Amino acid sequence: MIPKTMKAGMLTAFNKIELKEIPVPSPGRGEVLCRIKAVAICGTDPEIVKGNHQGKGWPPELP
Repeated sequence: MIPKTMKAGMLTAFNKIELKEIPVPSPGRGEVLCRIKAVAICGTDPEIVKGNHQGKGWPPELP
């Protein structure tokens, strides 16, 4: 059974990550929904959080 909500760590401002409960998205045509059990970060991620990464503005675009 697919839950109605999920937890998401959201970058709401530079140096501020908030844990939020958000709706689980419905997959569109040709898409799948995956349950994520673990994630990893790379060396650039903390710099994005601090606002030290030269991006296109706010919110930072993450691949």
